[in-house]
Formats: sequence, C-alpha cells, structure tokens
Amino acid sequence: MFVLRLGPDGSIGWTHGFGGYPGPATNLFDRMPSDGTGGFFLAGGMPTHDDFGAQAFRTDSSGKSVWGENIGAAAGDRTSFQGAIEAPQGGLLLWGQTPHASGSAQDPYFVDLAHGGQTLWTRQFTTVSGQQVAGVSALDGGWLVSLEPPFRSFPASALVVARLDSGGAVPWIRSYPYGTANNQGFATVVPAANGGFFVLGDDSYDDPGPIQVIRIASDGSVLWRNGYTAPRALRLTAKLPTADGGLLLGGTVPSPDRMLALRITSTGDASLARTYVTPSNAQTGLDFALPTADGGFLLAGSSSVSSECGFSCIENKAAIYLVKTDAYLQTGALERLHVEP
Repeated sequence: MFVLRLGPDGSIGWTHGFGGYPGPATNLFDRMPSDGTGGFFLAGGMPTHDDFGAQAFRTDSSGKSVWGENIGAAAGDRTSFQGAIEAPQGGLLLWGQTPHASGSAQDPYFVDLAHGGQTLWTRQFTTVSGQQVAGVSALDGGWLVSLEPPFRSFPASALVVARLDSGGAVPWIRSYPYGTANNQGFATVVPAANGGFFVLGDDSYDDPGPIQVIRIASDGSVLWRNGYTAPRALRLTAKLPTADGGLLLGGTVPSPDRMLALRITSTGDASLARTYVTPSNAQTGLDFALPTADGGFLLAGSSSVSSECGFSCIENKAAIYLVKTDAYLQTGALERLHVEP
C-alpha cells in the first residue's frame, strides 16, 4: 500500500509504503481516517495463497508507521476482511467473514483494535450464518450493521440489521421482511435526526413495485413502514435525513435521465415529489444532495452529450448542474455550473 500527502499547492509532502509481499492487496478504507493525534489509520485485506487476513497500521503526522498488526493471518485461518471504520474509543473496527463452526457457511466477523494496536475483542455473528456485512455506520457507543446474502443472491426475503456496541456485545439483531416480492434488495440504514433509523432496500429498482422504507426505533422495533411508488429502474443516489426527522430520497429516472427528489416526513407521509429537467432537456442524473442552512436542499447532477463532428468523429460534452430547492422542493430552473468539451 502506497500513501502520499499533498500540500495545499499540490506539492508532495511525504510518501510512504506499507506492507510488502504479500502485503495488503485490497484497501479496506474509502478514505484515511484521522487517529485523533495528527496521524492516520490504514487497513488492507491480505490474501496469502490459501490463507487470509488483514493488516492494520497507524501512522504519525509525517506518515511514519507507529504500529502495524497482522490480523487473522495464521496458517489455516480462513477469515477474510472487507472493511474498516473508526472505533468510538479512538481505535479501529475491522469486519469480514469467518467460517461457521459447521464449516458449511461463513459468519459475519468483527475485530476491534485499540488506539495502540492491541486487539480488544472479536465477535462472530453465529445466528445469521450465511449473511455478509453490507455496511457499518458509526453511532454513539457503537455501530449499526446491515447484512445481506453473499454475492447479492436472490431471492432476498428480508433486510437484516444488527446493533453492535463498543464492547462487542450485540443488543439486538432484527430481520425486516419485504412487504412485496417485487421489492427485493439489501439494507441501507440512515440515522434519523430525532433518533432511531430508516431502513431501505437496494439502490436500484428494476422491477415495478414500491420502495420499502421502514422507520425503526433505537432498539430496532418498527415504528412504521410504507411503500412508495417509484418509476421503473429508478436509481437512488441520495438518502438524506432531514432536520425535522424525515428523509429525502433522490435519484435518477431514466429514458431520458432526469433528477428526482422525494420528501418523506417523520410519520411516513410522502406528499412532496419533484422531477427536475434541464432547459435543453439534456439527460441529467442526480449524483448527490446536501441540506442547506435555510431548510432546503442542494441537488447536484451531471450530464453527457455526444454528437457527430465529422467522419469517424464523436464530440463529447459533459455538464454539471446544480439546483437549489426550498424545504418543499420548489425551485427555479437548473443552473448549469460547468461545461467541459
């Protein structure tokens, strides 16, 4: 694993390599989190022939290694790791899969490292054998874990969510069955602004059918669940909690691509839905959404247009669009921010 630090002007401050053969083959972070003292954490999956494992590192502010740990890399250990996140006490939580006692399936598996690199605890989810970790969200005092069948196999009959506290205990694991066979997917968990969570299905809905949204309390009990009619093949790219305890869903409606936003209240009502079309009707997909200080939202999307410019010549132009809405999703025309030939 190779890391470099860039200055504000783009100059290279330092470079360091970590691992070595076999070394971390897969980076487990989508970023390098701070260790709270000016340094950083790194973690990488480490398949070594027939064995598996991970390597974790903590660096100082100059990128030099403070410690490095091999995890689950002993001979015959078939534990593999897929992700890592900061721990509430300043350490690191790694997750992956380890063989079930029967040897016929894999169980979700977690390892908690202290700030100094020592293993504090490990936890194996034996009651949900055959499931794998789909995502982990940090919470006060622990994490919320969403699970899915391996290789996104179908049919998926339920969304499975577990609460994991900072000491490795599992207060609850809940299974939320789908309300319709048409809406099969995998759990995405969004914390609600007034406590508890929203549990949603997959990011794309290729089959006609409602988007299932389940509102749960902090103990996993169901407060309400609703299905919201969605256009065929809607691709969700934004799932944003609102300040009043509701939820904003945003995505791309195809043929032609255009941005869509759906506002759901804290009680599950969804009377606000808007589709945004560029003045030139260019195909524009929603990339992300952000809340604004006045209670509204900023939606950002991009489009790409191809045109012939001669024999065996195709000209591509990409544009970025921004749309500012109020709390009720009302807005003027989309603003074209940038065009790149």
